[in-house]
Amino acid sequence: MMEKAWKKKSLKVEMQNEKGDVVNRTFNNIVKSASDENIIAFSDVVGQLTGETVKLTAVTDVNELAK
Repeated sequence: MMEKAWKKKSLKVEMQNEKGDVVNRTFNNIVKSASDENIIAFSDVVGQLTGETVKLTAVTDVNELAK
């Protein structure tokens, strides 16, 4: 039987500045228990602090598979 062990979670926030340029911001080592609502709220805060518009929020979970 395969077992899955959680390793890490990261976040990519794609934003657009007032010039229309796309800016990608990444955040690593997000806690495993972060809910979707927490992540969206965090993305919104980043947008408010930078003055940029949030276009995309993507979460990546890394799991290790072992037999």
